[in-house]
Amino acid sequence: MEWSPEWARLSYRAIEGTYTKTRRLAYLTAILNRLKNDGVGERPLLTRLTRWNQKHREALQRYWAHTGEVSSTRRNSAGARYVHLATQSGLIVSVAGAYRVTRRGRVVLALLEYHRLGQKIAGSPDERLRQELLQRQTEVQGWKQPKRYAEHLVPPRLNWLLDLGFLDPDRFRTHHYELTLAGRQFLTTLLHPRNEGFSDVTDEWLSSTFWEVAVETLLDLSSLLEWDAVDEAFLRSVLGDLLSDTFQAFRHTFVPKVTLTQAFVYVSCRLILEHRIRASPTRLRRWFASPQILNGRRYEVRFSPRENESYLLATTV
Repeated sequence: MEWSPEWARLSYRAIEGTYTKTRRLAYLTAILNRLKNDGVGERPLLTRLTRWNQKHREALQRYWAHTGEVSSTRRNSAGARYVHLATQSGLIVSVAGAYRVTRRGRVVLALLEYHRLGQKIAGSPDERLRQELLQRQTEVQGWKQPKRYAEHLVPPRLNWLLDLGFLDPDRFRTHHYELTLAGRQFLTTLLHPRNEGFSDVTDEWLSSTFWEVAVETLLDLSSLLEWDAVDEAFLRSVLGDLLSDTFQAFRHTFVPKVTLTQAFVYVSCRLILEHRIRASPTRLRRWFASPQILNGRRYEVRFSPRENESYLLATTV
């Protein structure tokens, strides 16, 4: 079997436990907004989600199908499934009986508040990945009713693609699934470690190439300024202001530091959306390879072998 270096960078990613009715991405942002100020137990969280649904019912009813709507029922199983999906996606976590927003979820929340927005390759040389894939394969082969299980896997993902603008809505209404131009463009950028119709992503792709792809497809932006073409003084001024906002949004300790991933994802999004500057977390990592002084503050990256423990430190000059 022929293999490529990309295999070494693959990792098993799967959102498991989805249900046929978890089709509306808007409920995930609603959950984040219900949790942005404090931790909440499951029952009150479901109550808040139901109230949100009732408030936005008119808009939700305009969706092509009502499957996936959260309604007022005694058990509120529909809402519970969206909470489970948000947990599986790494947006929220249950701690001591209360759901709280994760660091990843905080980035999404910060961007939402600021802008008011919204098969893996078997054969990898990585033993841990291969074991995960084999385990998943065994689970699927053991399904007694694979078509029924598929009902809970395929439709939600098709609806997510529709919400992202990757599927033609008119064809979708007749149960035909056709990629839009943006969907086709996005697909062509994915890695193809083997020429067998498979596509995959790596951490490297997510932190660099994805940002270029998102601009051209998800955001439909054009004529962006390349990083190296931006005036240095202007860039430093913009970054100084954005980092000030970043620390205001994500600093939660006496020590003036924020998690590196949060900071670079947040700043990259705002550089693209507000200043039309092509940026990515990888680009920012290179730029901050040495300490930078911006608006009277010295910013320095402190790396850790564990990504979620790396942080950006700010001190007054």
